[in-house]
Amino acid sequence: MLKILERYRGAIGFGLLLAGFCTLSVWRGPDANWDLRNYHLYNPFALLNAKFGYDLVPAQIQTFNAPQLDLLYYWLRLHLNAWPVLLACILSLPHVAGALLALCIALHCIAADIPGRAVLAFMAAVIGATGASALPTLGASDSDMVSGSLCLAGLLFLLTACTRPSRLRYYGFAGLTFGAAFGLKLTAAPFCAGAIAALLAGPGAQIKKRILAVAVFGMAGVAAACLLGGPWWVVLTHRFGSPVFPYFNDFFQSPFYAPVRLADDRFKPHGFVQVVFYPFFWAVRATPGIAELPLCDPRMAIAYLALVAIAVQAVRARAWPDAKTRVLWVFFCTAYVMWEAQFSIQRYLAPLEFLSAMPVLVAARRWRWLPWGAMAMMAALAWGLTVYPEWGHARRHGPAVRVQMPALPDDALVVMMDDAPMAYVAAFASPHVRFVGANNNLIHPGQNTVLARQIEATIRDARGPIWGLDDPTELPGQDAAVLRYYKLKRVDGCAKIVSNLDGGVLRLCPLASEAAPKK
Repeated sequence: MLKILERYRGAIGFGLLLAGFCTLSVWRGPDANWDLRNYHLYNPFALLNAKFGYDLVPAQIQTFNAPQLDLLYYWLRLHLNAWPVLLACILSLPHVAGALLALCIALHCIAADIPGRAVLAFMAAVIGATGASALPTLGASDSDMVSGSLCLAGLLFLLTACTRPSRLRYYGFAGLTFGAAFGLKLTAAPFCAGAIAALLAGPGAQIKKRILAVAVFGMAGVAAACLLGGPWWVVLTHRFGSPVFPYFNDFFQSPFYAPVRLADDRFKPHGFVQVVFYPFFWAVRATPGIAELPLCDPRMAIAYLALVAIAVQAVRARAWPDAKTRVLWVFFCTAYVMWEAQFSIQRYLAPLEFLSAMPVLVAARRWRWLPWGAMAMMAALAWGLTVYPEWGHARRHGPAVRVQMPALPDDALVVMMDDAPMAYVAAFASPHVRFVGANNNLIHPGQNTVLARQIEATIRDARGPIWGLDDPTELPGQDAAVLRYYKLKRVDGCAKIVSNLDGGVLRLCPLASEAAPKK
């Protein structure tokens, strides 16, 4: 029996991860988070129905996000919407892949003479895969773990190359996976930077071989990024003069928006102490300002201490750590610093969270049984202290997405009057109905940009019926600013959008000019 378990330990580990995370995904219910309601449903619908550019900023700034992964989710929803259990299991696969890759990386971190290496690696992978950044996105449409799993695969290739530095194909595979992650989701940039730094800190080969390895990695990465992200970058460049419009417009200077850098800085650390010790601020209690919702997780703080311990061990030994330790240490530290500087958004930290137990394994591997004690303590702290944010789920009964809205004539214009996530409504209306975002996280009434003026002209010159879409529970007063600026008013005939995604809070009302008599 023991021989059978040993022989098929890989398949057993994969089966346990698949069964566990698939079951949890089903139990949590269909995804109904903010991003799904805002753009994960709308963007692929718009692309497939020639509405990109016809509609104007209905999904706010996220209207311009790359739609490649959303196209896959949209296809799955179209075919599996009536089978939410199967859909939930399929959407859990990126998380399962990330956990399996973390397990393989853990095996690189555990010394060969440690008893029960496979079980210890499995434990480390589960600890990382159940963190507060990653687990709440399980089975969701966010797709962060698709790019995250590609980054973990790239790190695994770099660690494998440490034992075979003369085989350049591992550097090529690593470049392909990191490049693909970046091409699909720009939020993978910190991990790509970590990979480059780790590559430079890897096996101590000759200078020529190191340069060749970096060249192979770079060419493969650029090719993969251009292949997967290039088509969308070309579309944005052609339409708006910027490959990442409207982001980094202080650099690209697209005339369609102000020359400013749009960034969400709400969760960046403030002050020297918080910058240096940021993971400890969400380690033992849910601190305001760390994330949109209460969140607490000690995993990154424990990894922080383990990374310091590895550095101290190297200083005391007066010797560089082995190549694998250098790669892991440099990748982790560089990616984390880049994440904190660029985003500090918890959801984007998921790949490092999957690796949070690895520095602990490395720091404790000099002692035969200490890794077991360290993993047991980390598991107790992680699972005892973690507070998970709830990003939104629909009821487990019925289809994954269910939306009923009034029939609108093809010449109708729907003005979206606040920044509630509601672009998903457009995916359930006629493709000929035009949706325009008039007041959101990118556009405001009276704004003096080419894009804002296009929106204003579209509303003022509308020839067909105009409808206003808003969420009365979302920041009251935003809709009033739109009505006041465009001299519009609601008339009789308001209706609720019946949906399992938001509890039916959206309101659709016919609008008329203030000068027109009330119907």
